Amino acid sequence: MSARARPRRPFDWMRFGAELILVALLCALLALWCARLFSGTPVAAPSPVAANPIAQGGEEKQRELLASAPLFGARAYGAVSDNIQPIGILAQPSGSGSAIISVDGQPPRAFQLGDEVGGRTLMALHERDIELEYHGQRTTYRLPESRAAMAPGLGISPVAPQ
Repeated sequence: MSARARPRRPFDWMRFGAELILVALLCALLALWCARLFSGTPVAAPSPVAANPIAQGGEEKQRELLASAPLFGARAYGAVSDNIQPIGILAQPSGSGSAIISVDGQPPRAFQLGDEVGGRTLMALHERDIELEYHGQRTTYRLPESRAAMAPGLGISPVAPQ
């Protein structure tokens, strides 16, 4: 028996030619990258960054940077606290008084009228809330409900700084 050779079809030559071209392109690409990597040509380094780019940008750049700090969960140095929780109010008949306040989860402290509380100023005490001022704008913080329920029986009256 004689082994018959399979007749070649025209598409076999086309497939072989396409494979040959792809292998040649792959070899050329490999040769190009080897020449680049081993030629010893220095790669351009990035330009050096100034030590303090904020200082070079001026005041406007600083304001923009500080304004974007809360977007990333950061608080700029000296920023006003936004986590103020009044715990209790102590008022005296003479018109002076104190508020017990927790700032940023710290243990509660007593603050007198006019004291700085987390970057704001304690301006007024009322039966169930306190007022803090920051740049002329007053914000009211209410006591928690359990504390407010006890306040009327204690005879606490509104107090304002003198």
